[in-house]
Amino acid sequence: MFPCVKNVISNAMDTSERPTAGAMFGAEKLSPLGVSGSGSKKINKISQKRSAVKLRKEKAMEKALSTSEKRRQKLQQDEHKAQRVQSLKKLY
Repeated sequence: MFPCVKNVISNAMDTSERPTAGAMFGAEKLSPLGVSGSGSKKINKISQKRSAVKLRKEKAMEKALSTSEKRRQKLQQDEHKAQRVQSLKKLY
């Protein structure tokens, strides 16, 4: 084999670890985004809690709207009934 081809093959198969500039500063502990693993879990839990709180608020608002709508309908029915009774009383 040619010496240059042998050098290319050996470089391609080289799996030894070489220290990088980031390793000196503890960057090997950080994810590619620069956030440590435990920190991302903490952020994720916080966002889950916030979304759960938002969901509860939305459900509460929907429930309040539906109950107010039911009350309005009930009041309209009562008014309509009272009007019918009054009109029937006037006939007799």
